[in-house]
Amino acid sequence: KFIKNYSAPNLWNSHLKDMKADALMYLNDDILLYEDTIDKIIEVFETKYLDFDCLIGLNQVNIDSPNKVKAAFGVIGKKYVDRFPNRQWYCPDYYRFYGDKEAEEYAISINKFYYDSNIQIIHRHPCTDMTLIDQTHKEVRKYLKQDEETFYKRQSLNYLWGRDFNRLLKE
Repeated sequence: KFIKNYSAPNLWNSHLKDMKADALMYLNDDILLYEDTIDKIIEVFETKYLDFDCLIGLNQVNIDSPNKVKAAFGVIGKKYVDRFPNRQWYCPDYYRFYGDKEAEEYAISINKFYYDSNIQIIHRHPCTDMTLIDQTHKEVRKYLKQDEETFYKRQSLNYLWGRDFNRLLKE
């Protein structure tokens, strides 16, 4: 379903606000899970984060890049998201990009980020196969430059969503 004025923060924050589950897995529609992906996530909660106070990053095993955002896809525990006012985990200054990067940086800063390269997914992204470029991919890319500028502006002001809840003024 096409939603006008869609933004990643609005989508994920609205789901988190009303979440009754112990955790929420956030993915795109071009993600494939391995047979054991969910079992490995459950094991993390059963052995390391019984209180669901963490952000788990998922390894996009087919994307080999030193700049890969480890929290691009992941699982947010309920206790972790409760530290954000109104459960607004994803910084609303972004549209599609960089909110996950800032979320990862904050979780790392408070020692609540968990990443194990063995918790794997496949991301059917055009960087792995150019034939995967579709209209959705093209549409989303319209926001890349603006979100990148927002990210670097927030960094220059020493803003980090979660440590503070500072916003840039939007026009």
